Amino acid sequence: MKQLEKSGKIGLVVGIAVIALLLGLTLYYYNEWFARTDKSQMVNYSGLAWSWFLSDPINALFGQTEGSAPYLKYLGLGLVWIWGSFLIVRKFPKMERFFWGNFAWCLLATLFVMMAWIYGAATQHFNWYACFSHVVNGQAYPCYPGEEGTMDKVTHFLSPAAMMAILLTINVQDSLGLHGRLGRAIELGIFLSFGLLLPIWWEYSEALAPAIYVSEYMNSVTDYLMGWLSAFFMAG
Repeated sequence: MKQLEKSGKIGLVVGIAVIALLLGLTLYYYNEWFARTDKSQMVNYSGLAWSWFLSDPINALFGQTEGSAPYLKYLGLGLVWIWGSFLIVRKFPKMERFFWGNFAWCLLATLFVMMAWIYGAATQHFNWYACFSHVVNGQAYPCYPGEEGTMDKVTHFLSPAAMMAILLTINVQDSLGLHGRLGRAIELGIFLSFGLLLPIWWEYSEALAPAIYVSEYMNSVTDYLMGWLSAFFMAG
């Protein structure tokens, strides 16, 4: 027993040492990368998006007409669902069988929804989905046909994350009378299946309207892969 306790202590020390080494290397290579990248053409997308939103929030959220932006306003219904669920559970505790009314989760879900809403609207407004040119060390390079802009992958991650955050307020396991690990697995399977369906359905819909959306093959593939990554992230 003592030998096992000693072995466990040694393993703990080794584990902490490995973590410290890997994190130290991560910080080192991050600093080396940051020092060597060309930042002369860096665009503060986040700053621009938020300053644009704060200058006219109503128009930013509800008045956009570019591309898929008109659909973003329906995320507001998601916020109503999130906080409606919270209030229902607070008023009627037995409704926890159907809704997750956790305040911290409602705040986190609201954050995901607002980020998807604001960055999606700003990306449409400023046309950040499109790539125009690359400038590296003062040298301009053309984009390849169908190449997406910098914010394209960000929005394709945030949008499914927002939808998943809204759905995760539903207590599927208890609503269906499921129990144990199998019940939890089925609940997560339902959420994950929806999260996998949504991105590929979006790409399918865009492929039906080539006059409106640029749906170059690899661009479309990386779009739905970002959506699937988002789904696994949220389901986890």
